[in-house]
Amino acid sequence: MTAVDGNPRASHPTPASPLVQTHPTGDARPMRPLLAQPEPGLTAEDFVRRARDLRDHLRSEQEATEQRTYYSQETHEVFLRDGFYRMLQPRTFGGYELRVPEFW
Repeated sequence: MTAVDGNPRASHPTPASPLVQTHPTGDARPMRPLLAQPEPGLTAEDFVRRARDLRDHLRSEQEATEQRTYYSQETHEVFLRDGFYRMLQPRTFGGYELRVPEFW
């Protein structure tokens, strides 16, 4: 990162930064988020509600999951749909950026 206008706190990605991609024209431009933006306004309480709603599904899958040693494709799709994989991921990269205390 390089300081902007002499201010070391105001910085932008440089071409050597992993957040910059080279455009076909040769221009260095900030990289766009690779993932879709999260649902607007989703809160930690929403995640708690979604997790509670999953209890019956997870209990019904418990024995098969233990036999398999990993959760099912269906459970993976529910986790993906409900945003659980993005809870700690920064908003810049399509996540919800919850604080660690909210996550635990």
